[in-house]
Amino acid sequence: MNFIFEEIQSLPTLAWCMNAKYGLTSIEVRHGSGVDCSSDFFYEGCWNGNVTASEFLNSYVCAASGVTLKDESLIVVCPSNTMARIYATKLNKELWISNSMAFVVAASKQALNSDYLFYRDDISSIINGLDKGTKSIPLKDGGYIDLYCHCNILITKELDLVTLEKNPCPEFFTFTEYRKFLSECLNSLLVNANFPSRSMQFKPLVSISRGYDSVTCAVLAKEAGCQDAFTLFDSESDEPNTDNGADLAKILGLSVKELARTAYKEFNTEYEFFSLGTGGEDAFFAPLENFLQGRVFISGFHGDKIWDKNNEKISDQIIRGDPSGADLEEFRLRVGFIHIAIPFFGCQSHSTIYEISNAAEMARWSIGGDYDRPICRRIAEEAGLPRQSFGQKKRVMSRSFHSEKLDWYFGPESLQEFLEHASQHTLSPQFPNKILHEIWRGCNKTAAVFGHFSYRFQNLIIKLIHPLDRYAQPFDCRRQMFYWSFQKMFWRYSNVLQAAKK
Repeated sequence: MNFIFEEIQSLPTLAWCMNAKYGLTSIEVRHGSGVDCSSDFFYEGCWNGNVTASEFLNSYVCAASGVTLKDESLIVVCPSNTMARIYATKLNKELWISNSMAFVVAASKQALNSDYLFYRDDISSIINGLDKGTKSIPLKDGGYIDLYCHCNILITKELDLVTLEKNPCPEFFTFTEYRKFLSECLNSLLVNANFPSRSMQFKPLVSISRGYDSVTCAVLAKEAGCQDAFTLFDSESDEPNTDNGADLAKILGLSVKELARTAYKEFNTEYEFFSLGTGGEDAFFAPLENFLQGRVFISGFHGDKIWDKNNEKISDQIIRGDPSGADLEEFRLRVGFIHIAIPFFGCQSHSTIYEISNAAEMARWSIGGDYDRPICRRIAEEAGLPRQSFGQKKRVMSRSFHSEKLDWYFGPESLQEFLEHASQHTLSPQFPNKILHEIWRGCNKTAAVFGHFSYRFQNLIIKLIHPLDRYAQPFDCRRQMFYWSFQKMFWRYSNVLQAAKK
């Protein structure tokens, strides 16, 4: 058993797709120029540990994807977060598996079902937890794609896929232990990302705002040797610099690049972010392409849940509030950068982290109210940041695309192209789907009304209608955003594969 590698320069830098035939008699891997390959494993990204197949396989903090050969076994390694995934599909005793959904569909010469209206709901359901996320989505003509994250996958000779748990993280019970764990993991990941044997080395870059999560990550990143940061200002706001973290970056000694939140509209690449099926809200990263190339991007995604002192959903299932960060994957693979979200480090020990946040030793760094993250505040204040300079008001880094008008989502070129697509592909939702949408709307309005009188009753209604969340979005052209975007991404890969055959 051995790999047969084919590097295709015109593929996205970090994309890979493996094709295995029944009996594992042939294991072919097509990949971009930034994927590192050897006789016993191939990979993109970084992890805590040395750059060897065994340490890749056994890592417990992993911002990487790839496949290893071990004792005649074939094992796929997934990232240890729920933003990035591995995609697999089987057809006629062949398996295709990839770190790109569009790549795996193009390579297997299959297609999405244009009449299926719930792709985004299915794909984004991972935010409800590992045990509640949809495990597969349908393809045209009866096929399907299996979705995997935060696990490893054993591939048998019969092409069965067996999910394996990641190695557990070390235990921590005090703030000091947890902070040390975060720092040591980040340092190990950055050492790995710059190992001399790699085809590419990656310099660290961190985002910073005035919110808790990015400030915390900026402090940890600076301690690990990071020199560069970026921050956002909102040119459409009456107070454009209200979340601008440039002053904080300078206090920490970071060189900072400032970016308008809506500058992405000039790039006509919104489809690249919508094509993952997770909402497209990270499209504002588009203007950072040249800045992110060859970087380890350090972010605070998932900090809103894991570091929140008041979070009532304590679980080892990685329950999120939104899929932010997941939209970056196709952009990341093409541009060629690694994404490390520090809050995912050890996040399955959420109960322990919650206890640390509420421990007596942390009272000094708890300011009360709904927006209270003592772990973050302690890390930042002990690094010299003034108390009033951050963490005063909850803000959102990503640009959410739930209810605004289409010209708020898209730049003019992308909007025109999407509207042309929507006019030619009208939706035909079944009548029961429309009824369920109206039921969800009515219940949601009722919950909002009762929220003025009883927070508990409001939460009860929201909990009861949760199974109907897939019907929350109207059956209008917004449900076509994913299919339109995916088709554009599909043709990116398909055209490259066709050209490679010539």
